Amino acid sequence: MLLEESLEIRRELGDRTGTAYSLACLGAVANHQGDYPTALALQQEGLRIWCEIAHGQGIVGSLEELASVVAAQGNSLAPARI
Repeated sequence: MLLEESLEIRRELGDRTGTAYSLACLGAVANHQGDYPTALALQQEGLRIWCEIAHGQGIVGSLEELASVVAAQGNSLAPARI
C-alpha cells in the first residue's frame, strides 16, 4: 500500500511531521475498515509525535480521530480516558 511506503520513507528521512501525517492517514483507513486495534495504535503513535513537535492542528486532528475510533466501537465514554 502506498501509505505504508510513505510512512517508511518519512521515517527513514526523519520527517516527524510527515510520519505523524502518514500514521494519521493509515489510522483513518484502518478505522474505516473496522480494524479498531490497529487504528487506535496508529492514531496514538501519531498523537505522541504531534505532541513532541507541538503541532496544534495535528494534536486536534489526532484527538478527533481517536474519538472516532472509540465511537465506532460503540463506547462513548472511552475518548475521555485516552
